[in-house]
Amino acid sequence: MIEDPRLPDPMPQDSSAEESEISYTPRPKWQLLLAWILVAVLLLGILGSYYWMMSGI
Repeated sequence: MIEDPRLPDPMPQDSSAEESEISYTPRPKWQLLLAWILVAVLLLGILGSYYWMMSGI
């Protein structure tokens, strides 16, 4: 295979040890709550605009 000299060297293969040390940190409850509130507001806005267009108010 011909390697492009402009590309950087490939990543070293020792990254598996680093990945095992990284653990998943869940998001805070207030962020999840605000995300669901934002989804609800967005859906109500879309459905409300459809209702407004259909009813001709």
